[in-house]
Amino acid sequence: MWDGIPVSCWVVHDGNLYAGTSDTGGIVRRLDLSDTYNDSGVAIDSYFYARLEGGGDALEDFVKDFRKCRIWYELLGAWNMNLRWRMDGATGAANTKSISLDPGGATFDSAKFDIDFFDDGLLDYKSRVSLGTARGRLIQIGFDNEDTADQAFKVHNYGLFMNIRGRR
Repeated sequence: MWDGIPVSCWVVHDGNLYAGTSDTGGIVRRLDLSDTYNDSGVAIDSYFYARLEGGGDALEDFVKDFRKCRIWYELLGAWNMNLRWRMDGATGAANTKSISLDPGGATFDSAKFDIDFFDDGLLDYKSRVSLGTARGRLIQIGFDNEDTADQAFKVHNYGLFMNIRGRR
């Protein structure tokens, strides 16, 4: 519908759809949504699954106890994101831990003057999350927004702590 616009990011704010261009001009456009966009209040289920990890080619055939996941992410607001993991190529339900993204202060456009502690809501944070008894050759890590409207998540990096058990 809007061909030719070099968009690098989209955002909905106050019911309007905005597009940020990725060219050298750096223009933000408010797009006309007359009868073309309606999310009817339903959340977009945002999620990301990484590739299967097993410690590289040399360790792929070994059974491992995956102990913890180290995550570097941003504290975007007073809501949670989920960390999910599934073992050995499973495609069904994953194990889940909820992670708070609350920066501990008011985020932009929500602070009350002389009452709230203001925080820009873009604080980087690192934490280690226990994976319980995750045992297998390969693990797949995922993140999601709990299928809730107006809740984002941003993960910069993650790493895994594991013990090698032996060949399968």
